[in-house]
Amino acid sequence: MMFGMRKPTVTIYTLGCRLNQVESEAISEKFAEAGFDVTQREADLHIVNSCTVTGKAEQKMRRVVRDFSKHGVCIVTGCAVKGEKASELERISPNVIAVDIERKHLILDFAAYMSELLLGGKRIFTPQVAFDFFKSESGCACAETGLSHRFDFSPSKFHDHHKAYLKVQDGCDRHCAFCAVSLSRGKPTSLESEEAIRRFCILQDKGYKEICLTGVNLALYDNCGGGLAGLLAKLECVAKPDVKVRLTSLEPDLIDKRLIEMLSLPFICDYFHLPIQSASAKVLALTGRKYDSSVLESIIAGLREAKGNPFISADIMAGLPGEDDMEAETTFDFLKKERLSYLHVFPFSKREGTPAFFMKAPEQRVRDERAQRLRELSSELLYDYSLSFAGKSVSAIIEKKEASCFTATSDNYLKINVLSDDSLDLGQRCRIIIEKVIRDNQRGAAIFGSVENAPRISGSKSAF
Repeated sequence: MMFGMRKPTVTIYTLGCRLNQVESEAISEKFAEAGFDVTQREADLHIVNSCTVTGKAEQKMRRVVRDFSKHGVCIVTGCAVKGEKASELERISPNVIAVDIERKHLILDFAAYMSELLLGGKRIFTPQVAFDFFKSESGCACAETGLSHRFDFSPSKFHDHHKAYLKVQDGCDRHCAFCAVSLSRGKPTSLESEEAIRRFCILQDKGYKEICLTGVNLALYDNCGGGLAGLLAKLECVAKPDVKVRLTSLEPDLIDKRLIEMLSLPFICDYFHLPIQSASAKVLALTGRKYDSSVLESIIAGLREAKGNPFISADIMAGLPGEDDMEAETTFDFLKKERLSYLHVFPFSKREGTPAFFMKAPEQRVRDERAQRLRELSSELLYDYSLSFAGKSVSAIIEKKEASCFTATSDNYLKINVLSDDSLDLGQRCRIIIEKVIRDNQRGAAIFGSVENAPRISGSKSAF
């Protein structure tokens, strides 16, 4: 494929978690530095970063790979690309190159390789260029080599976000019965604390007011001898007054008293996400989870004591093995009683290679019905939580702008519509007064507010 004077183009399509998004941002940055135009359209090179959490995610990945490979080279990588699955994906089309997760870092090396070609005046890009690279000795790597490169994915800027993400942990060895991620990501490892601090300081010096710490199992972070709590203590010493840290998912049974003490600090966002999955003791034991509802109650109470009224969300998997009607009702009643802020609900999906693949689970129709009921509960919970902040002032980051309306995300993860003039900047931290909360059947709540002490857009009491 000859380009003449134009740059080659690359599209990066991401499925799954925040960690995947961080790694895709790093890939995007490397290809931009190599001389590629990064686009959302059909391109000369397509990269798909896959997810293996659910069967639907893998189905979508295959559909995207099939479509992209009709228009050019398609490199597919991520958690769904491992072992025999890599060969299956390459059989979709001669244009598909499957790069298993242990070799994912080689995509960064390929960007550097293409940079040398382009700078050398060779404006040629063909599937063979990519195939030759990934099949050569330089494109070979074993699992242990891949482990040493897990933290190579460190973007210095984020094109799709006005907050920054910092990967500090990878891998998990807990092997829950339903989870395929631990099979893909391997054993846990942590970024050295001094390097984490260095990267954190670079991001805040670039002007990011919120930095999200990410990992496969973030609470397993352990490099500085004090676990995640120890890392947070070090970050507090260097964080600027207007910079806050948001934590991604935390396993409930790994949240101890020392960590809760650190979470109470003002520079930690009032937001916590717990992958609860179920509140049934029977289901939790069968699937290898290391807690019961009493532990969950204690952790939720501890987080509320630390932060007052934080946003507490949870992953809930409907129709897990062993979940009969009574167990499903146990989970539903627990969630309703605890009044969490939001539920991320999805039906249980059997993943090949996991113990749960061979366990008896409710039929798909039942799983879907239970998931829908839980989503309706989530809508109710989000509305009630949002309403509790009506008339109050919250700290938030301005993230999007459409006409004269901005969208802001508060420290406690409320999505707020803000009318303002052009004095606001994307990525700016400000205080917003929540003026109105409306029930929204799809999202749970539509929230409207105005910047504290800012001139109003109209002469009425409220612009909404």
